[in-house]
Amino acid sequence: MNCGIRDDTVVAAHYQGIRSSDYGKGKGQKPHDLCVADLCHKCHSAFDNYKVGSGIGLAKKIDASEQFQHLILKTIVRRIKDGVIKL
Repeated sequence: MNCGIRDDTVVAAHYQGIRSSDYGKGKGQKPHDLCVADLCHKCHSAFDNYKVGSGIGLAKKIDASEQFQHLILKTIVRRIKDGVIKL
């Protein structure tokens, strides 16, 4: 969802942003499975290694978190269109 690549490295990457505990993240626990974005290996690694976001310190964390939440919403919308999630 981030770079547009649709290859065999794309996985459902769980949200790791600043509000992840609000969605079920805890020690040894990932957030809820709805809080995922389909990301290729390169993009997933960039988010996991804090290489996403502009600014410094907290501003960078907030930007990265917002970017990830946007990708989650794009993933949900695509999954609804593709019939993976049915309402």
